[in-house]
Amino acid sequence: MKIVGSIKIGTNERKKLFLHNLDSIEPISDMLSWYFNIDGIYGQFCKSEIISRYNDVNITLNDSSSYYDIVSEQVDRNNDLLFFWQEDHWFICPKKEDFLYIIDKFQKSEAEKLTITHLVDLWREKSLHTVIVDDPLYKEYLVNLDSQKRLWEKYPDSYLTTLPTIYKKKMAKEILELNKDILDNSKRSKGFELHDERAVRFLSKRSFLEMIPTFHVLREVFKSAKDERAINMKEALQIIKLRDKSSTL
Repeated sequence: MKIVGSIKIGTNERKKLFLHNLDSIEPISDMLSWYFNIDGIYGQFCKSEIISRYNDVNITLNDSSSYYDIVSEQVDRNNDLLFFWQEDHWFICPKKEDFLYIIDKFQKSEAEKLTITHLVDLWREKSLHTVIVDDPLYKEYLVNLDSQKRLWEKYPDSYLTTLPTIYKKKMAKEILELNKDILDNSKRSKGFELHDERAVRFLSKRSFLEMIPTFHVLREVFKSAKDERAINMKEALQIIKLRDKSSTL
């Protein structure tokens, strides 16, 4: 699976978040490779950190091109699953075997989007879509314009796509092209997400299958856990500390 995207690490706080994120995904590092862009004053530092931990790495330090140009090249040159990653949204992997199971099922499935964040909200919202596959550890939903409109009637602030997310290449490319006018004038990923009119335009062309785990395959971490979907940073760092200690015994 290829980690793709473009981020800016321009403050010491962002650098710390980046390092915490690298530490948190260490249990699944053997299934990850990088084709990624980092700009900002800590870009070279972060690049060196990734190179020290991974073998398959292509990190650019492009601070002049648009998000569209940078990420389109990443997507075009890869046929792996694409993990659109952000440094300020990090995870603890509770159980590597469960994550591997989900990834294996996603690779073999016709689903094009594997959603790993905001799961508490989505378990409630996605019930308005038709379930195509019902596995104990995940569900696959048919997302089309009619069902999405029903969802918006009840949850008007719901996004069709968010980040971080794992995509297959075809859908990632289509979202980039749909939002090219926004992303061509931006260095950040915000315009990659689909909501409101952009989401309608996408679904007017076609439906898609979305896979959603029935558990927190990657446990989200925030500075302070404000809802049940996340744990707080202090607890997450303690988990990492205990994990790393046990692995050396």
